[in-house]
Amino acid sequence: MKIIISPAKKMEVCEDYTGVLTRPIFLEKTKILLDHLKKLTYEEMKKLLNTSENLTSLNYEIYKSFSLDKLLSPALFSFKGLAFTYMAPQVFSKDELDFLENRLFILSGLFGLIRPFDAISPYRLEMMANLSAEKSKNLYEFWGDLIYREIFKSNDIVLNLASVEYSKCLSKYLKKDDKLIDVYFLEYKDNKLLQKASYSKMARGSMVRFIAENKIQNIEELKSFTDLSYCYSKSESKKNKLVFIKKSE
Repeated sequence: MKIIISPAKKMEVCEDYTGVLTRPIFLEKTKILLDHLKKLTYEEMKKLLNTSENLTSLNYEIYKSFSLDKLLSPALFSFKGLAFTYMAPQVFSKDELDFLENRLFILSGLFGLIRPFDAISPYRLEMMANLSAEKSKNLYEFWGDLIYREIFKSNDIVLNLASVEYSKCLSKYLKKDDKLIDVYFLEYKDNKLLQKASYSKMARGSMVRFIAENKIQNIEELKSFTDLSYCYSKSESKKNKLVFIKKSE
């Protein structure tokens, strides 16, 4: 079973990792994007990233000096958003890290697909960005079915813990026999089931931790997940859809 998750906007360089680093799979494609990003003016960068003046200035300088020869930070320890906070990879045991090494994949606008120990550098580029490169009008077109083919090349079950915006780069190419299992974390409000973005991010990270700690390798075992007061709902779930509902406090 493979797991896909979204990246986080907030990133930091991890300087104390001493293990072996791997190279991202699609570096040649990343180089093409970087060549385009380096040519953008400040105003073009601001429009592309839709960021404040401070963040635009920061990322403008980051891309001007970005080098694929200086990728030193392991991906799993570089992202700092809610999902990664609740995943807490910094306290994983070696066995847990080993378990996730070839199972967990982070979707990325810049790198396409990132494995836990792929060496990267902080960047900002969401998959939804309208960056034109190689006759593509946006990143969805640029990556095409490349990410999909890499994830499904071994015909594994793929657990989708990514946002719709990111998982779209796989879901639009799905074939009849592909097994992509979508996971929803919902709660009742005014007798309606709703999904809150922040709680979903927390739960996605917690589920990755649950999978690593318990060496989960199939969907049936995953149904015992109860972190953050979520419980599996048999009635709301379907063949390729797992629903977990938050208990009322």
